[in-house]
Order: sequence, then C-alpha cells, then structure tokens
Amino acid sequence: MTAMKAEMQTQFDESLAEKDIGKAATSEYISDVHRSISPAGYLSRLRDIFNEALEISIGERKEWLVRNVADPEERQAVTTLLLAYDSDGFIEADAD
Repeated sequence: MTAMKAEMQTQFDESLAEKDIGKAATSEYISDVHRSISPAGYLSRLRDIFNEALEISIGERKEWLVRNVADPEERQAVTTLLLAYDSDGFIEADAD
C-alpha cells in the first residue's frame, strides 16, 4: 500500500470512527470527508494521485483510479487532469 493511500485510509477510518457509522460509508459521506481537508491539502492530494496515475499505462488508469481513489469527486478531478494531460497541446508554450 502506498504511503498516500495508507494516509487517506487512516484519515477515512478516523472520520468514520468519529461519526460512528462503521464501514458502511456512503459516497455523500466520503465527499464530506474531503471537504473537511484544507484547500491546500486537497490540491496536494490531487497532485499526488495525478502523479501516481501518470506512472500507470493509459489503458489501466481507469481501473487503477477506481481501486485507489474512493472519493468520486477526486476521481473525476484527476480523470479530467489526465485527459487534458494526454491530449495534444496541453499547456504548450511557444519556445520563442
């Protein structure tokens, strides 16, 4: 298990314990958990997931994201970044 995934799981488990809802968390609750993280922490998390996903072949990324990113909003944000990154012309700057 990667350090990032372990940290996310720990935060998730602690949040579940605080809410006393056990392992039956809904996607709505998962979204509430990520909203409790600071904007800088959230962006850092997205960056970490994005960088880790870049190491996965394009054909395997969707499955990897489903297995490793529980929050649907985070998964969608990273998917959007990956699609933009993989498309031609992503942040191309003229060398002149």
